[in-house]
Amino acid sequence: MTTQPERIPLDDLTSDQLDQLYADRDRYEEVVGELNEANTTLQREAARGDRLYHSRNRWADHAGRLQERALTAEARVRELEAAAPEVDRRPLHARHVDALTDAYPDLRHTADHIANISLAVRDEHVRELEQRVAQLTAGQCTTQPTP
Repeated sequence: MTTQPERIPLDDLTSDQLDQLYADRDRYEEVVGELNEANTTLQREAARGDRLYHSRNRWADHAGRLQERALTAEARVRELEAAAPEVDRRPLHARHVDALTDAYPDLRHTADHIANISLAVRDEHVRELEQRVAQLTAGQCTTQPTP
């Protein structure tokens, strides 16, 4: 238990003691004012911190959604890449050859090679060329060289 200091009766106060009481009171008022200002500043900073926290959470949620979309897109690309070898490219090859031949009618053979290379069906084209070479070397050539 704390005991309160003995109070001096007002009639017994000297003018110096009274001046000191007024000075103490003024200083306490200053301290209370400073504490109120500090409290107001802390409340403003706490509110700002809350806004920043919520803003960060919104951005984190948005980033998470973007990451999910990117992963979904990446999975779809891989799925399409895996399915790509199963695609029949012959109709697309024919359209390429036709487009090149329409533009350059005298380059049909070159258009065929360009279409084969651009559509990445080179292995099949190489097999066709190997068969043609085998036919030519076996003497099955149907065209005669021009003299």
